[in-house]
Amino acid sequence: MNRHAIVRRVAAWAFLAALAVVSVSCETTGIQAHADRYPEFRQMRAELAPLRFDQPSDTPTIREYYADASRGIPGVRHDTGTVPTLGMNVAVHVWYPPGAPDGTGGPRGTVFVVHGYLAHPLQHAALIRRLLQENFVVVAPELPGHALSDGPRGAIGDFADYGEFFNDVTAYVEGHVPKPWHAVGHSTGATTIYEFVRRFRDPFDAVVFVAPLVRSRYYGLARAGRFLTRPFLQTIDTGYDDPLGVEQMPLSWFDREVEWNRRADGFATVQRSILVLQGTADHVVAWRYNRRFLQKAFREVHYRLFDGAGHVLFREAPPVGPAAVEAAVSWILADGAP
Repeated sequence: MNRHAIVRRVAAWAFLAALAVVSVSCETTGIQAHADRYPEFRQMRAELAPLRFDQPSDTPTIREYYADASRGIPGVRHDTGTVPTLGMNVAVHVWYPPGAPDGTGGPRGTVFVVHGYLAHPLQHAALIRRLLQENFVVVAPELPGHALSDGPRGAIGDFADYGEFFNDVTAYVEGHVPKPWHAVGHSTGATTIYEFVRRFRDPFDAVVFVAPLVRSRYYGLARAGRFLTRPFLQTIDTGYDDPLGVEQMPLSWFDREVEWNRRADGFATVQRSILVLQGTADHVVAWRYNRRFLQKAFREVHYRLFDGAGHVLFREAPPVGPAAVEAAVSWILADGAP
């Protein structure tokens, strides 16, 4: 099931509740239950240790599983380790381009790539490969409750926690990966970067948002459905069958989205420019509303629309997917200059 179908399902509970359909609620899936189902996930988690920069990480299973991110580029070093944040440990990947074994000499900078909700960094493998080809170090943290990170699967205590998580990751790698720094965030990953730069600091030259989340599509209908079903429905199946995936979406995550939106209109304008890449057939986020919001949230917003494209632009078929990747890379190479 894709994100479009998941969002539609959330909205559909409004009608199911009106028909008095009884549903069985269940607890958010935990790390142990996920590990019991997927042995490869358990093995990858067992390889995790605190992220280090003085020697390669001992993570053969993780390297093999994430190999698509550096496919066809000999000499790439891929390290994975944990970073403490929010009372837990999150997984962070660092890819060093060929000729940059220690990440301190040679590369032209570092790009932070932050994935979206119910996803993981491999969803953006095409972008990571292009950045490595352009001699960038790539840092890809995994959101709390996602992929190899700790936390209840798919859950977050507050959308503000995404910004705090990213602040802790950037602080941890400070001094170990080269500058200038740039950032690319997809969907909730864009929200994460937004929360970071508006509340903590802005260390980035270029920032790219891809299908950014402010409000999900069917937002009003989903709010009505959530109100009606709250007493008896806590999660919905996502349909994902993937060691890095989230099998049960906690509806508390949507509650956190609503709470964050109530506060968002009062946020001060961030004094920087961003590039936004957006498909016009995106059925996951309310992209027209989000566009109006972002144009007030940032001093300068440059939009590139992809006609007929969906939510995960970098995975769209040619010519859209490659064009989206090149648009992001070009913005970064220009240091965020139009």
